[in-house]
Amino acid sequence: MEYCENGDLYERVTKTDIRLTEDEIWEWFVQLCKALEYMHSCRVVHRDLTTKNIFISRDETLRVGDFGLSKRYSLQASRQLSRQTIGAALANPPEMLNDSAAPVSDKMDVWAAGTILYFMIMRKLAFVKREQDRDYHIVPRIKAADYDPIPNSVSEGLRKTVKWLFTIEPTRRPSIREVLSSSTVSAYTNPADRLKKVYGLEWKVDTLLDTTGQSVKQNYHGNNVRDNQTRYEGIAELMTEELYNRMLKLELRKLSVPKRRSFDPRTDHPDPDFDNPGTVIFCSRDYVVAEKLLVLIHGGGDNMRTRAGQWARRTMIYSKSIESGTQLPYIRAALLQGYGLIILNGNDKRPDIEGCRSFEEHTLYVWENYVMRSEAAYIAIKSHSNGGIMVRSLYQKFGDHFRTKVYANAFTGDNAVPMPIDDYTKKVSRSWVVSHKLLGEAVEKDSPLDCFSAGTDEHSLTPHKAFVEVFKFIEERFRDSSPGNLQS
Repeated sequence: MEYCENGDLYERVTKTDIRLTEDEIWEWFVQLCKALEYMHSCRVVHRDLTTKNIFISRDETLRVGDFGLSKRYSLQASRQLSRQTIGAALANPPEMLNDSAAPVSDKMDVWAAGTILYFMIMRKLAFVKREQDRDYHIVPRIKAADYDPIPNSVSEGLRKTVKWLFTIEPTRRPSIREVLSSSTVSAYTNPADRLKKVYGLEWKVDTLLDTTGQSVKQNYHGNNVRDNQTRYEGIAELMTEELYNRMLKLELRKLSVPKRRSFDPRTDHPDPDFDNPGTVIFCSRDYVVAEKLLVLIHGGGDNMRTRAGQWARRTMIYSKSIESGTQLPYIRAALLQGYGLIILNGNDKRPDIEGCRSFEEHTLYVWENYVMRSEAAYIAIKSHSNGGIMVRSLYQKFGDHFRTKVYANAFTGDNAVPMPIDDYTKKVSRSWVVSHKLLGEAVEKDSPLDCFSAGTDEHSLTPHKAFVEVFKFIEERFRDSSPGNLQS
């Protein structure tokens, strides 16, 4: 549990004569939406969102608290009816105040987010016009979305966003992901802008620096471990968003996990982020039809928080370039050389959701539902750290398909790739390990598989340092192989 010494949002808005600036309002509203986006992706509805349940940490970022009335729901549970009002009466959406029961839905939190946004702008409750108002005054106003108008001195973007969130009919009310992706709100979600506003960091080419031009400090708060970790997690979240944006600019796209059972273009949004209860992986647009396919599997380091496109979060943040801790060099090289791509996201876990409950389940699910359904005659795998253990699970579960399709299995990390040993795995597998030797020199390890120096003593840097050698191996194996006979 984290202590937030800067109080709650209600106190911040009301206990000073200075109003929040629009930039501050947008920043905190986006942070709130990001928190709700994660909760809703886990099928959790808060149901008691108020400014008194939103706390401010030492680094001025928001924390959502008080989950006493929260509810986890599945797609089936969302069709269950509830006759019980939720949390603070003023945060109840119209559907919860009608005589008939309403479905449990994430749209409840969207309405509540509207009341919070209105409060930050107006410094008063949305549907209370007089101090002496009672429920019989307030309830009809909520049902009609009858709030005091926001003055024209406030930007049109804020005014329209409040009106949108206060859509009376829940089926027409936006989801949090739709809010974040709207043209108005997305202008304030740029991770580079938020890194600068919140943490005083900015990009210089591909390096993240502070305002003095220095690298990101690991101990920004001195010896305060908790505050340093909190700051690190905030920066890492924004860096992940920045990385995802860069991957999309390379014309990768997202695929949902679990896989959509059907897709109706009339009702479903093409981006799986909008309606997917689990996570997403990334792929090239041609991954289904490409002759050769590269599968990238990150490790499980940094307390299992490494995400798609990353090798190591700390290296991504604290090194001289975002390239050092990410898969970007591999992605660009694969696209340039005509590979289809699938990039796993096994640490983005969702309890009770198929394909998202564990790293191993995610890996097996993606292989069965996406990799095995591609037309690729040749499949190469590049894994790092614990990702190598996932490759072993793939070989054990889908051995026949693996031996028929996988022609190269490259691993980086501390030790040799953890594969079952047979003639086939000896031929197709190679490890680049931590070593003081020069890049590519043979390294003696307690393993029958070939091991070579990654050219670094740092485990987290092995994928970056060995990049050229890894791709050289993959391409050499491709030239030496033929479909269905990959042990040659």
